[in-house]
Amino acid sequence: MDQSFTLKFSQIRMSDIARVGGKNASLGELFAALKLKGVGVLDGFAVTTDAYWGLLEEQGLREKLEQIFSKLDPELFCVESRKLHLSCCCEEVSLCSSRIG
Repeated sequence: MDQSFTLKFSQIRMSDIARVGGKNASLGELFAALKLKGVGVLDGFAVTTDAYWGLLEEQGLREKLEQIFSKLDPELFCVESRKLHLSCCCEEVSLCSSRIG
């Protein structure tokens, strides 16, 4: 596989989601569609996962992150995440009801 640290939007399609993420893949598709319609759009770029993993390896960060994440309890994380989400929803409902009433 070619290891590119950046890709131009003109080079990106939805099939590149694993390399550049969903938003960048969508921008690549949008860029291509607008170009076909004759819309003058400047080509942008996306940083790839190759760049991310390369940085982690070069700086010795992968092992450090693995150590940190190995101590996390995924079950506890899910429970706390749900609590936070519910808390935010309750605050929004409270705010809306105070505006209405």
